[in-house]
Amino acid sequence: MPEQSTNRRTLVKGLAWATPVVLATSAVPAYAASRETAKSLQGKLLAGKSCRTAGAGTSTLYIDGTKETYPTGGLWVGGVSRTDRVTNASMTIYFPTSLGTLTWVNTRLAADPTYVPVWTTPTLDSTAPVRSGYNAYTIRYSGGWAYNATDRTYIADVPPKFTSKISYATCSAGINIYSTRRVSVNGTPYTFTRGPVLL
Repeated sequence: MPEQSTNRRTLVKGLAWATPVVLATSAVPAYAASRETAKSLQGKLLAGKSCRTAGAGTSTLYIDGTKETYPTGGLWVGGVSRTDRVTNASMTIYFPTSLGTLTWVNTRLAADPTYVPVWTTPTLDSTAPVRSGYNAYTIRYSGGWAYNATDRTYIADVPPKFTSKISYATCSAGINIYSTRRVSVNGTPYTFTRGPVLL
């Protein structure tokens, strides 16, 4: 269940292929039923918020792929052979324009200045398909992939992890978001969209 107290409420939703769920009460199966093709950027990325009344700048949005690892979490491309080439992995996450322009921080880099980022920091993406009432923030992956021969799957070596500060007033309200995932396999692009997810 989400943590609740007089000054803190943390909500987590999974941007996975199944209907997103509250993480603490349900787990998304590794290969949940999906109408999407196997060759796509699959897995689970968590989006959530931590709403605090303690003062300005203490409420937080986050994008986190580190809570679980393959096969229940992380990001991967299935239905591929070892010789297939996986490139151009990215995710665009749409947040309501009512939140203003969000400034994202790579929390891995903040914790370890020697860390070399393999996910770009989410930035406003004017080239993304327009969704009325939403700002698009895109992250792109340049890291490595580990091949799992049993599952015929390439697994991203490093999941993304970012945070952004927001006001308590906007945090405490319901926030609907969408995500679009993209990846190319041998030069062929695969894309799918999930949402809305209510934070």
